[in-house]
Amino acid sequence: MKRHCVCAVCGRHFLAGRRSQRFCSEACRRLGYRRGLTRHDDAGEGQAIRTFYCEHCGQLVRVTSLDDRRTKFCSVRCERLYWKHRRKDS
Repeated sequence: MKRHCVCAVCGRHFLAGRRSQRFCSEACRRLGYRRGLTRHDDAGEGQAIRTFYCEHCGQLVRVTSLDDRRTKFCSVRCERLYWKHRRKDS
């Protein structure tokens, strides 16, 4: 079932083919990823199931959905940077 959406990057209206689609094109999706727009919305829709600070950037994260499995990092990008640049104790 298609639904009407607004692209998170360019603001263009489009028909989304799936529920999780937030961008109108592949180019906007890539640009949105670079700008950090692929993070989950922590707008406070409902009561928080758990809250924590991101291990990499220190941002407060509120998890409000049972489907959201984040426990240490606010985004995939922060997790990758954390493991890429972690300190090695000797």
